[in-house]
Amino acid sequence: MKEFILYSNTIYIAAFLVAYIIMLITDYLLGKEAEHLNAWSVLLHSFNIKTDIPPSKAMVKFGLWGAWIIILLANTLFGLIAVQLLRFILKNFFCSAAFVLTFTLSTIQLHAQKNLHTTKGWQIGFSLGELPWQGSFKAGITAGYHLNDKLYFGAIYQIPDKITRNKSSFNAKAIGLEGLQSSSEKVGQRFLLHGRYTPVKYAPYISFGFVFNDNDVETVYFDDRERSINGAAYKGAITVIQKRKTAFRPALGLGYQYIFKCRVSVGAEWTGAVFSKIPTPEIDIAASNTLSANERNFLKSKITKEFKSSPFNLYHIFHIGVGYTFRQSK
Repeated sequence: MKEFILYSNTIYIAAFLVAYIIMLITDYLLGKEAEHLNAWSVLLHSFNIKTDIPPSKAMVKFGLWGAWIIILLANTLFGLIAVQLLRFILKNFFCSAAFVLTFTLSTIQLHAQKNLHTTKGWQIGFSLGELPWQGSFKAGITAGYHLNDKLYFGAIYQIPDKITRNKSSFNAKAIGLEGLQSSSEKVGQRFLLHGRYTPVKYAPYISFGFVFNDNDVETVYFDDRERSINGAAYKGAITVIQKRKTAFRPALGLGYQYIFKCRVSVGAEWTGAVFSKIPTPEIDIAASNTLSANERNFLKSKITKEFKSSPFNLYHIFHIGVGYTFRQSK
């Protein structure tokens, strides 16, 4: 089960279904109080089942299909956030994982339907680009201005950091060599200048703008042992250094933010250079014994292929944070 959650992409489908079921149950229990989206009402109206629950505001404004699109996007985002949180927690707290997944999804669903506010004014905040289970924070600051309920313009800045990933590193495991000893990554500073568009107050927002990622360098050590490289026997230690170049790219993404009555907000966002290809890394290989040209070329080709197949290597910013809005009007 743990391997499935940590390494299988099918978990995202499962998380989406769990999020949708929780949304249905929540809206069923809230009944008419869930006036904004109400997935239960949307489902009943889709099959022409009689109900005393009136069409939600989303159905009235965007129609039945529009409401379904919002539901699908919202639960996809909720599932994505929950899986990422769950994977971090699983590394240290496996027994609490199921509770955390259910609690996270149900809390988001419940609060998204109630106590929504109109925002206008400046907002500042603090964010993390990594949960600090491995000593890394990717700490950052956020600042921007809410023009109205729908539009926000601002920036996110994350400081450079060093992360010890070891066996949790996708890039290290993708190299395919036995004897992984350690993996550490120096993450460059990151900056996002963006706007947010929220179609309706209870929905996730679309983020658009420009993302800057400084150099990221990951160093992976493999111990001294006998191993096979492209069918050839090799004995010795190997060090692989992968570097992703600095870049500034147009970016698009999704996020979610909830603002409480006290003007404090919580949210999460992923915005990346989805219009660009994943970059080709610069690769250096050091070995305690001589590697042939064929062995080096084989390793570089495999590393490049695996590196470019991982969406985590796309230029992007991810953050989970809290903020405060200085002015708010209903």
